[in-house]
Amino acid sequence: MSISVKATGEHKLKVQLDELQNRWTKVEFKVKQYKEDKEGVYILVELDDLYNELDESLAAINMILGNRYVQVMRDKAEKLKKELNNLNNAVEGWVKCQRDWIYLENIFASPEIKRVLQNDTKMFESVNKFFTQLMVKTQKQPLPMKLTKNQPNLVEQLTQQNANLEIIQKNLDKYLETKRGIFPRFYFLSKDELLTILANSENYLVIQQFMKQLFDGLVKLEITDTDVTKMYSKEGECIDFTRAVKLKPAVEQWLVGVQDAMRDTI
Repeated sequence: MSISVKATGEHKLKVQLDELQNRWTKVEFKVKQYKEDKEGVYILVELDDLYNELDESLAAINMILGNRYVQVMRDKAEKLKKELNNLNNAVEGWVKCQRDWIYLENIFASPEIKRVLQNDTKMFESVNKFFTQLMVKTQKQPLPMKLTKNQPNLVEQLTQQNANLEIIQKNLDKYLETKRGIFPRFYFLSKDELLTILANSENYLVIQQFMKQLFDGLVKLEITDTDVTKMYSKEGECIDFTRAVKLKPAVEQWLVGVQDAMRDTI
């Protein structure tokens, strides 16, 4: 191979490598405010564009490293590949963390859930602090490469937060199973529907919305401040219970009472 051919090949490869590096001085995380009433809380958006950039860049750096002229710039190319892989791993963990955080944030906003799942609430509050602070940093510094360089342990931190979120999810599932064990008709509801009921255990208007799913033919209950006294069928028939059902703090307990009262009455 002539010196000129080699020099030309190396120059072309160096241009490609420089272009790839420069590309990541322009790529930015896209963020938006999470909710209107959550000022200063942000989430990642338009992730498909970021995924495409990462996929194309990883393919490009692998092609560069596979080129016969890479030797003089191998260290630089290997360093960029390591940075891209680190960013890719961080984004993967980040997106999972964000997805689970959004789901659980709505659940742990409920005072009732906080009361009954106190240890998990503390764990979620720790994740919440990490995630919201990370997003504030991202909003201020949206360049992915620079952000991950400034936080060299980000992948490990996200892995730990995701592990904590999985623990919370499992404990939440156990909590729901306990409630279903007391009142098996809760199996007629989805996980989110059951959580809605449990998070609104004193909001009887919310609970009434699920009567059709819990009891065949029943559309509504007559609920006073202290008791459940009547039931209404989908045909509009109103039936007085032979004995009123006392309301209790645990919604599943008084629903068991409603079930028993229905059998006694009919």
